[in-house]
Amino acid sequence: MKAEFLQNFKVGDAPLPKEVIEAILAENGRDVEEAKKPFADYDSIKEQLRTATEGLEAFKGGDVKDLQGQVTKLTKDLSDQAEAHKKQLADLAFDGVLKEAITAVRGRNTKAIAALLEQSEFSQLQRVGGKFWDPVTEFAGSMAAGNPSGASLQSQLDRMVEGVTAR
Repeated sequence: MKAEFLQNFKVGDAPLPKEVIEAILAENGRDVEEAKKPFADYDSIKEQLRTATEGLEAFKGGDVKDLQGQVTKLTKDLSDQAEAHKKQLADLAFDGVLKEAITAVRGRNTKAIAALLEQSEFSQLQRVGGKFWDPVTEFAGSMAAGNPSGASLQSQLDRMVEGVTAR
């Protein structure tokens, strides 16, 4: 659902207030994420089926020692895929929580804020010995907790930048 769609609705002669549109969009976002959850592992299951099918094809006409080696390899591959899938699901859940937290504190651009947080992974290499992670961790914790201090997003970002750039 897009904001433009909701802006066309009117209550009497007046358009819907911006706060109502934002609340509707936030709720719709949560509903969409909830609807995606049952299908989140579709690609993983499809990949596991493909791997198992390939493994079964390899068993036709093979000797026992070769088959045992292939079983060991396929078991390891399946385990690696399961671990990768768990990480994907955890990342997806974190992204949803982060977007909700940013929206809850009325962050203007969730993609931009998320991009800044993604870049933090690389910034540690640029500031070896600096105190980069302390302010970023504090900011991310505040966002994930729904901004319990009630401070504006701009003041929180300013505080994070001050902490990161301090020598």
